Amino acid sequence: MTTAPVGTVPLRERVAEELRVLLARRRLTATELARKLGRSQTWIWRRLTGETAFDLNDLEAIAATLGVTVADLLPPDVRRGNGNITENSGVPDRPRDNRPPGRTDQRVAMGPGTRRARRMRDLNAVPLKVNAT
Repeated sequence: MTTAPVGTVPLRERVAEELRVLLARRRLTATELARKLGRSQTWIWRRLTGETAFDLNDLEAIAATLGVTVADLLPPDVRRGNGNITENSGVPDRPRDNRPPGRTDQRVAMGPGTRRARRMRDLNAVPLKVNAT
């Protein structure tokens, strides 16, 4: 059996494969998982074969039932952030920086954990008031 490149296999099928592997490691059957979730065998089998996609609420319930995080149900490339889920949608991964060029953000320029120095008044430039008694 040959494996297809990651980009050609839909995410729903890759998530289903991760869940099948996790069930095999836990020595659980799909029927037992369906029973614990309060779902039918047909419901779980349609998702485990990749025919129907899991929604986020399903993944959350499955993760809670198995005692893992939702991230553990995702393929490794998506967990690491290397998989681009929106690859074909043309939507950027994050918003563009629309700030005008010029002065940089001081927190970024100074680095994390650094504080701006307080402006100190030049004591020689300001006459001191001395109370004469």
